[in-house]
Amino acid sequence: MGAAETNELIVGQTVRPVRVSSLICFPQALCALVFLVGLLGGCAPDPVYRLRAHAPDSTGFWQQGRQVMTRTADSLQVAATYARTTNEGHKFPLAFVNRSSIPYTVDPTEVYAVVTKALSDERYAHPVENKQGTTYEFRRDTLSVADTLRARNPEQVLLQIDEQRARAEADAENDAAASAFFLTLDAVSEIASGPPSPSERTTDATEDTEAQLWRAEEQDENRRAQSRLSQRRGRWAQSALRRTTLMPGMRTTGFVYVPVDPNAARLVLHVDLGARTVTVPFRQRRYEP
Repeated sequence: MGAAETNELIVGQTVRPVRVSSLICFPQALCALVFLVGLLGGCAPDPVYRLRAHAPDSTGFWQQGRQVMTRTADSLQVAATYARTTNEGHKFPLAFVNRSSIPYTVDPTEVYAVVTKALSDERYAHPVENKQGTTYEFRRDTLSVADTLRARNPEQVLLQIDEQRARAEADAENDAAASAFFLTLDAVSEIASGPPSPSERTTDATEDTEAQLWRAEEQDENRRAQSRLSQRRGRWAQSALRRTTLMPGMRTTGFVYVPVDPNAARLVLHVDLGARTVTVPFRQRRYEP
């Protein structure tokens, strides 16, 4: 909305012009305040994770610093390794080779991890009854808790990305329509209000420039968001392990993401192949920067 546009508010018998375009500066001030508060508060770095297969080297091989574990079930060879941890989860590249005479279906939704929490190092007082009364022995908690984490379904992830892209495209169209509306409204307001004074022209030009910059920043951020979504969709569509039928002699590769449990000490990756399940154990280490 341009600076030349005015709305008239009637208070009693007094007519006061109100410049609506000045309200555009409020979101900018609010964003600046939020940014300043976040900057002063600081951000804690994310922990760094490393997973290493807890199995002898004879069951796999090393490739460029990565420990690749191999398993064979009913002539279906499976290779698994840990790549890295991102905001998507623990990334495990998998490879399958069908050396049998029958087809196999590989399904990422049948991949899951069983994680075991780290044992507690805290000691607690355990009451013991005897002839002298109640005494207390200090013991450590020896119970561990296991949990099952399913690998992320790539088809659901792709659907979510497409929904986000549709919303981003709709926002871009709405921003373009709003910009055109404000320009038209500015032109009509200038005609209706008559020629402005030199000081008003200076003020109007400054406010118009600020409004245009604000709209341009919004459009740039929307374009960047669409670009990030397109790149993420490309990674999932092209590199993720997706449901595939392997005919005899065929092979396929792809990655799966398993959610991160920060308190896990051990992670056993399970690949369910129908009648058989292959497992690869890993030890998880968490480092606080």
